[in-house]
Amino acid sequence: MKKFFTWKPSYKLLAIILTAVLIVALIPLIRLAMYALPWYDDYGYTRYTRSFMAAYGDTFINAMRGVFFQVKESWYAWQGTFSSIFLMALCPIAWGEEYYRYGVMALIIVFTAASFLCVYALSSRMFQIKKANSVCIAIITTLVAVEKMYFPGHGFYWYNGGVHYIGIESFLLFLVAAIVLFMDAKGIIPIVLQVFTTVILALIVSGGNFVSTLQGMLVLIALILYCILKYKVRALRLIPVIPTYAFGMYKNLIAPGNAVRAQYFNGMDPVHAVIKSFPEGMSRMRAFTDVFLFVALLVLIPIVWNGLEKSKCNFRLPLVFLGFMAGLYFATFTPNLYGTGIVDLARVLNICKMTYQFALILGEIYCIGWIKRIATAKKWKLNLDGGYWWVYVLAVLMLVGFFFKHNMERYEYSSYAAFYDVHSGESAALYDEYEDRIKEIESQGEVAYVKPYTRRPWYLRQTDLSEDPTAGENSEMAMYYDKEAIILKSK
Repeated sequence: MKKFFTWKPSYKLLAIILTAVLIVALIPLIRLAMYALPWYDDYGYTRYTRSFMAAYGDTFINAMRGVFFQVKESWYAWQGTFSSIFLMALCPIAWGEEYYRYGVMALIIVFTAASFLCVYALSSRMFQIKKANSVCIAIITTLVAVEKMYFPGHGFYWYNGGVHYIGIESFLLFLVAAIVLFMDAKGIIPIVLQVFTTVILALIVSGGNFVSTLQGMLVLIALILYCILKYKVRALRLIPVIPTYAFGMYKNLIAPGNAVRAQYFNGMDPVHAVIKSFPEGMSRMRAFTDVFLFVALLVLIPIVWNGLEKSKCNFRLPLVFLGFMAGLYFATFTPNLYGTGIVDLARVLNICKMTYQFALILGEIYCIGWIKRIATAKKWKLNLDGGYWWVYVLAVLMLVGFFFKHNMERYEYSSYAAFYDVHSGESAALYDEYEDRIKEIESQGEVAYVKPYTRRPWYLRQTDLSEDPTAGENSEMAMYYDKEAIILKSK
């Protein structure tokens, strides 16, 4: 009986189980993408991509001509986020409405891969945790980020809003992973790959949304200092990244369009935006903290402790590390407070919450490493490797119990919500209404009248068109379909 209760599954076995869980969790999310609908700026930012192909020939080169024209126009007229605009203009609807789903699928897959790779790189290389344990840590963190995203509807299922925030944030995670993973590699080929990869990623992140751009600057400074201290001369290979990021950030910030955009909002001055970020971030912590995150942090304790068995990482100055991670979290609120005076957009809060989750998990790893180093040095009889089978079973039961306690709230977990919305038939019904709407628009004259949607699954839900033809969502769609106006019929 004692052997039964003291059995510990190997971390390789746990990594395999968690990999299977992650794959299963992604299936309903990707299935729901089949019914995703384009909306608002999806139409506006692809107009030149589509019109250039129509005017000059349906080729990739002409599509790219339209994309760069959109980047130029937006940079001068609306905002400086050139890499985001570039990706927005590549929205798949430019090649046909039926391809929109593939852009949504790409967002889900890219974010999942980036989250996993970033955390795995930090765990296995920076913290020198064993590979199997690092895989477990990376998958658990990825599951937390995906399943408890603030609002997947604007993170995944709206291409324009998703690629501007979650998409750019994914490239930042890839940038961190590329720097950390390549630093241990020697030889000309790894050096060339690292320089090429990090320069491209630095350009993308520096030209993205201001939240990710600010985060990227802070993270890049910290990583460069880390590499200089650890790798000495080898850190010189990061030199090309610095001017690239500085140039991209400079072009992003000086765009004439930023001034035009600022006229529509009442932002704060920089000092007050920074100061207000702290109470804003504190006020969000309670909403960002949930049972899933709490259970994940508990389960990670034995995984991290065991994984640090042969680690040579010193884990010095834990308060400095924790302070940096906290600052990274609070900094996610600053750009929007500066630009608009408020942080209320779900697509922005997606990044804020994800940063909070990552900060807690990485902070926990660092603290456990510091405790283990002190315990080893002072020869304390301390062992937190309590990874018994029943610990994981209790963790799962706790999650299931709270899930039922909340009456199986369909949006408690992203995967369950996606599964529900697919198998309830709501999503398919909405997509049928969307296809009928497109047929209505194409069959009418210069002014098209459409019926309101009657099915509204939450993740695919956007505000419907307006009865006012001059509303932004109406005019963007009308321009896309070469109509003088599209008007929603009165309910």
